[in-house]
Amino acid sequence: MKSPSCLLAVPALVLQLGCATAPAARVDAADAPRVDPAPRSARDAPGASRPAASVATSFAPVQGPPAMPPPPPPPSENRLGAEFQLYPAGAVLSADYFRSLDERSAVFARVGYNFTDRQDFGEHDDEEGGGPGVGGGYRRWIGESMRAWFWGARLDLWWLEIDWEDDVVGGLERSGTTDVFVVQPALEGGYSFGAGENGRLDLTATLGAEINAETDGEDVGEGAIFLIGLTWSAGL
Repeated sequence: MKSPSCLLAVPALVLQLGCATAPAARVDAADAPRVDPAPRSARDAPGASRPAASVATSFAPVQGPPAMPPPPPPPSENRLGAEFQLYPAGAVLSADYFRSLDERSAVFARVGYNFTDRQDFGEHDDEEGGGPGVGGGYRRWIGESMRAWFWGARLDLWWLEIDWEDDVVGGLERSGTTDVFVVQPALEGGYSFGAGENGRLDLTATLGAEINAETDGEDVGEGAIFLIGLTWSAGL
């Protein structure tokens, strides 16, 4: 018969062998605590480094509205017209060409014929004749368009043939012909009216001087001249 001490030693031995042979406890990765490499407070702190994409987005340049192109220059305007002028000793008929410089100014040129009947306004008792000529000038409108008051200057050149007569005491007459080259500078002003969709009427008043620059024959009349005129023109 075994002693009681031997009987107590057997259960202790069995308990030790069971602990040694029992399988290790399994730890699931899902149940493991998550370790953040950098706390949120550290990532959001001022001066902390950020991913490259975030930096590019934060510092992208702000683009404003596209630059507007400069406004185009005012379109040029070409006009053709006819002009009639009347003065105390004659009349002028011409064909005119206008070229706009901007919205309120233009230059012009003309070719025409000067009919003169000076009667006794000249150096002789009767002077009459005429001849061709050319001219040109500048006009400036006072307003937002070319349908307003305007002022300008012009210069005309005339090649005139003047027939003259003188009454002599005793009923006799003397006569002759003089060829004269006339330079005629002048200042002018007036008003422009619309005449249809593309037409224009210019009413003018001109004050200038007739200067006999070259004379072939006896002297004939020259001096101050005042003309009123009307010009009709249409855009090309």
